[in-house]
Amino acid sequence: MTVSIIALKGNYLKYLSTIFESFDYLDTNENVSFNNALDLNNYLWENYIEFSKKDLSLKGVWFCDDYTIICDPEMIDSTNEETLLQISNTLNTEVFSFIIQTTSATFGYAKFHQNIQRIFYMSDGIIIKNEGTPLTEETSVNISEKIFIDDILNLSKKFGIDLEGYNSNHFIAKSLTYNDKLTQELKEFETSTNKTKPWWKIW
Repeated sequence: MTVSIIALKGNYLKYLSTIFESFDYLDTNENVSFNNALDLNNYLWENYIEFSKKDLSLKGVWFCDDYTIICDPEMIDSTNEETLLQISNTLNTEVFSFIIQTTSATFGYAKFHQNIQRIFYMSDGIIIKNEGTPLTEETSVNISEKIFIDDILNLSKKFGIDLEGYNSNHFIAKSLTYNDKLTQELKEFETSTNKTKPWWKIW
């Protein structure tokens, strides 16, 4: 099971292009609509690798329970703490990210609002990051080296965030291209003789 979600408190569907520009993407305005989360997820996970080979990034988007949700199947933007904090400050709203990746036993979440309020990431039984004071929502949730799927799902529900999209009936898959800055960074990475994977990219 893989879940890679960014949640912004409030309805920011009209500002998606600006939000994605913060991650150095450009919106192609080529969207595919779905009326349930299962069809969206199948489309994302079946196609995001092929899109990346064409220098495109595929994201899922929906609005539910006062949160704008972005699904990031590449698991890149959901761990980009600097940009998530920037978006929180620009929009003056709470921004969350949630990670579940059972193949590598990677689980975590983060909350941003004016600063980095909380970050917890665990991979393969090892706590990678544990920053900030535990939030009240973590009470009765296993935020430790023993964290598992239900802990992340239950924690997100305490914040009022539906990671699985059960409470919505309109979903969009967005195709994004890279801006010049990101294109150059990717080229430099591909030609580097000393490539270093991010901590979570172990599968």
